[in-house]
Amino acid sequence: MKKLCVVIVMLSVFTLFAGCNKQTQTMAVPELNESQGDTSDVVKVVRQDICNMEYRDAQVIPYTQEIGFNTSGIIDEIKVERGQHVKKGDVLATLIGATDSAAYNEAVSSIEKAISANEENNLTMEYDISIMKAENRMISDKIKTASGREKKQLKADMRIKEADIAIAEQKLRDQKELQDMELKELRRQKRKVQQDLEQYFLYASMDGIVTYIAKNKGDQVTNEAFVMSISDNSRKQIKAEFISSSDLERADKYYVKYKDKQYGITQLPYDADEINQIIESEQTAYVYYDLQEQDTEFQVGDYINMCVESGYCSDALVIPVNALYKESQTWYVYKKSGDTKVKTEVTVGTTTPSYVQITDGVEEGDEVYVQQ
Repeated sequence: MKKLCVVIVMLSVFTLFAGCNKQTQTMAVPELNESQGDTSDVVKVVRQDICNMEYRDAQVIPYTQEIGFNTSGIIDEIKVERGQHVKKGDVLATLIGATDSAAYNEAVSSIEKAISANEENNLTMEYDISIMKAENRMISDKIKTASGREKKQLKADMRIKEADIAIAEQKLRDQKELQDMELKELRRQKRKVQQDLEQYFLYASMDGIVTYIAKNKGDQVTNEAFVMSISDNSRKQIKAEFISSSDLERADKYYVKYKDKQYGITQLPYDADEINQIIESEQTAYVYYDLQEQDTEFQVGDYINMCVESGYCSDALVIPVNALYKESQTWYVYKKSGDTKVKTEVTVGTTTPSYVQITDGVEEGDEVYVQQ
């Protein structure tokens, strides 16, 4: 079991929301029918792209793998220390029974014995065939000088000998085929024993540094248990406050942003039950992301913004949110008409903390009053 996630010192982050579920502030509709000479609170209805944007504080962390044994058992030995550099394939820990190689040695011995016996049996049959072929050549030589009944008998003997040779050669081929099948099965058994034995060893999944050790000698573990993590400082991942994969699927796009440049990310799998337990205990839950490119301006340790866009509308008619009013279930703006404010019903589309889309009721270039 190799789980791609991160164990790292938790740092506090703050989450900024600008999502589609945020409700625009409700304002009372003032009585504003008198003439208005001061137009400093007037803005034009304009066209621009608009979307809901949710921000999450994120941190750049080393690429980390969380690893554990592939079987249950009791830890016999932890062979590394936190902060130690390791190479892929290094043994990091063992379970009790890792040194019990009797079954493996028996499997190896069975293969060696079978190979030796096969070689001996095959050599014996090949020797017998070579003798029969030599005898057949002698008969062939005699036929050249024989005549009459003797020649006829020799030819009959030669046909019998050739048949015996053919039978013996076929028997040898069948024997070798059966031997190959038996050896394949013995080697399969050896691989199975070897795989079973290897489950008692915890190997480094990549080059890196041991960043966390969760278990000690004598601890009981299962094949689901996290034992330690390894980090590669030359590769970067993103750690951000929890947002569900279903929310991301509904979003138009999500990315991290650094110095006005967007970098694509992919959310890594997470344990939903574990996340729920963390949230229920009123702790901050995190999820982790792979960067789609490693050539970035930011480095491990930097703090950056994670952005989630949804409800994207291109070339939408928009006004500032403080130009919008609500009475009961109806939305209004106050449109400028000469020096008069005309209360005008509008239909609202996408709403963000700063701007709101108007789908009906005003046109581009109209001027509306904003609340100061």
